Amino acid sequence: MKRNVVVAQSGGPTCVINSSLRGVIDTAREFHNIGTVYGGCHGIEGVLKEELLNLSEQPEDEIALLRYTPVAGSIGTCRYKLKSHQKEDFEGLIARMKERKIIYEYLNEKPDLFQFLT
Repeated sequence: MKRNVVVAQSGGPTCVINSSLRGVIDTAREFHNIGTVYGGCHGIEGVLKEELLNLSEQPEDEIALLRYTPVAGSIGTCRYKLKSHQKEDFEGLIARMKERKIIYEYLNEKPDLFQFLT
């Protein structure tokens, strides 16, 4: 059974973020057990609002351009932080991840976003 990946970017945008995003997408394409790579529009906020882009549908030449895309010009970032007392955020987040069979997550720059899920 194929499982999916979600990528959420956080913090101040840097040129490295889009290269990391490209690396996640390219690497996911190499594994037969990974299905779809979703990108949360504007970081965890997009994941919470279910504003997800199917990055796996993008042509390889478009993904290759991420190397040259300045700052957060691809899926965007945010500075929203999940807090352990925000039960509604976690319930929604976990439900969405289960619905989409997402078991892998990748966070650019701010690993604290998913610290409560591990």
